[in-house]
Amino acid sequence: MPMLRSLASKKQLLDLALLAKRATGKSILMQLLEIITLRRGYGELFAFEYYDFKLYDDRKFPDAKKHEFLGTRTETKVCQAVNSIHWDMIEEDKLMTYAVLTGIGLPVPRTFAVYHRGGRYFAPAVTVTTPENLADYLRNGAPYPLFAKPAHSSFGCGGFALGSLDRPADRLHMVDGTRDRASSVPSGRCRAKRA
Repeated sequence: MPMLRSLASKKQLLDLALLAKRATGKSILMQLLEIITLRRGYGELFAFEYYDFKLYDDRKFPDAKKHEFLGTRTETKVCQAVNSIHWDMIEEDKLMTYAVLTGIGLPVPRTFAVYHRGGRYFAPAVTVTTPENLADYLRNGAPYPLFAKPAHSSFGCGGFALGSLDRPADRLHMVDGTRDRASSVPSGRCRAKRA
């Protein structure tokens, strides 16, 4: 199975490289050299992060600007260097973070619903415990547009933005232009951060 995943990710990278070549004219070899340079540099960018940020586009990002980007590996090192390990549990759990921040009087984003199979509660949000309940909430109670993210993740992993629901087609329209069935749980992907 790991070999199949590896082949799939290599195919995805090749598809991204071909798209970048069509968009900018930059050869795949030049992209590969840039990826290697940025991977070995301070930001330690992964290949997917290179494409995620569109760093292949020299018009938007001259060489010096490309080196300002941090990959998730470097971001993790920076966070570990400046944050106490005692805060990890709070930082990793969005609901706990929001409770602590609210408790000391700081503003937090409004939480409309919590989807958790164990039934976690976060007043005044709706608690949703099954995929069927989530689909029903997305069809009948969700205030669009909305941003959703896992309670247990960091660095933006798993977040996604829902723009609207096409009721007749029962399809969610994501802000990024993709679509998904309302009965499926959408999944985001990790994004790197800029320094």
